[in-house]
Amino acid sequence: MSSMSSQACRSGVPDISALIARARGRLSAQRTVPLSPGTVDGDGVRLCAAAALVAAAIAEKEDDGAAEQFARQAVVEGSDYVVESARRAGLDQTMVAGVLVSNDRFSDARRRDGMLEFLDGLARQLATR
Repeated sequence: MSSMSSQACRSGVPDISALIARARGRLSAQRTVPLSPGTVDGDGVRLCAAAALVAAAIAEKEDDGAAEQFARQAVVEGSDYVVESARRAGLDQTMVAGVLVSNDRFSDARRRDGMLEFLDGLARQLATR
């Protein structure tokens, strides 16, 4: 498990705020945020927000290598694979599907900023539960 494990997983249950922060960091580092599930180009693997969230959860539950393997497989397999993998990662599949739909509703020009704002809102919403 990665160094965030103590924060992100308690008794096998992911700390969604820590996972959102990790996914947000990945999206911020990408030049752009692609349509789901992601793409491979000269910049490497770029993930949509939903796939970045699942990758963050897999990294916490397993390790960074498993997360990168998921990322590459997600680009090949498609969006359904991302949603199906949410369960493996300990995430709610309905929530991940909602993130995926939101990701794909934004225009290319607005997607990165829009999804960073979306993830911030999701973190606030989940923190009040």
